[in-house]
Amino acid sequence: MIHDTSKNMAKKAKRSPQESAHTPKPIPYIGLTQTCAQIRAEFRPMWLSSHQIHLECMATYVKAFFPVRVPNVVSFESDALGPASLRVWIRKHDHEIDYPQDATQLFKFKAQLPDCVVTWHSLAYERYQQDLNRIINYNSTVWRKSLSGRSMISQVRLGFQETVVMKVVVKERHSEPWTKNGFHKVIASEFDSFKERFGWDREAVDARVVVDFSVDYS
Repeated sequence: MIHDTSKNMAKKAKRSPQESAHTPKPIPYIGLTQTCAQIRAEFRPMWLSSHQIHLECMATYVKAFFPVRVPNVVSFESDALGPASLRVWIRKHDHEIDYPQDATQLFKFKAQLPDCVVTWHSLAYERYQQDLNRIINYNSTVWRKSLSGRSMISQVRLGFQETVVMKVVVKERHSEPWTKNGFHKVIASEFDSFKERFGWDREAVDARVVVDFSVDYS
């Protein structure tokens, strides 16, 4: 609009320190939403590198940003859904709960995109990070197949005690009799053989990491 006379522009009022502290911070890289696909693809690794996802939020995060079935109305490049890295944040709350947390979607995500490097971060519990990084980035074709498609595994849960505990919930038709009966004495050779069916040989798991199994009867 063109005016016949100049209009006085009002000066922006200065915010007090208290108001500035409560002012929402700008979303990083929000301007990329208005750019072309090529520019977004070039900056995407930088954008993803700033993500730190809490373990309990991982299922919804993967579902939102990395859908298994991409809508037909959306066009992606062949590698558009394959990030170079993903960071998972462990909080004090994750350590204090009595039951292992569901990390199934994270493991399935890693199986779907094996080239993605997943790293764990925690200020309070740094002793877990090395073991968790080894577990999630374990490169085994058998393990990835166990998690992909109509897999043998229903859930993978992680608990944090004196060591990292990985509980693998196996579908009933793929289980063994000793996995169903809590009073059955487990023979070490049977247990090791069962782990190898999922790609976890004796050399794969550190002594500090506990791998356990349970059965899904649904």
